Amino acid sequence: MNQYFHQQHLFPRSTVVVEIPHQIQLTNLLPQDSDKLLMLYTGLALVHPNDRFIKAEGRKVADSKLKPQTFRLKSVEYDQFDLVIKLVTISPEEERIKELTFRVFSNRVYLIGARIR
Repeated sequence: MNQYFHQQHLFPRSTVVVEIPHQIQLTNLLPQDSDKLLMLYTGLALVHPNDRFIKAEGRKVADSKLKPQTFRLKSVEYDQFDLVIKLVTISPEEERIKELTFRVFSNRVYLIGARIR
């Protein structure tokens, strides 16, 4: 299942798509000192500054650009009943998507943030 993160108000405006990992894949990255890697399929659609931001078009373009990208664990935070996990790419100079943030709540994984360069 893919999830989308739309960044409409910050520059660069973009849509990021990620094939959401299973909760077990994310929790296997713990403890934080482990050197385990996680491969996710990601895609990115950038919006030209002069164009309108249309979510449906961004999703189509981002879906067409899905490719594998390898991440490692950056940080883990516990927020009441859920877990916030930040992943960072292992090759930031080659990839546009630098960081992904997931929230694990009630046995579901949600994409809640993405940093691009």
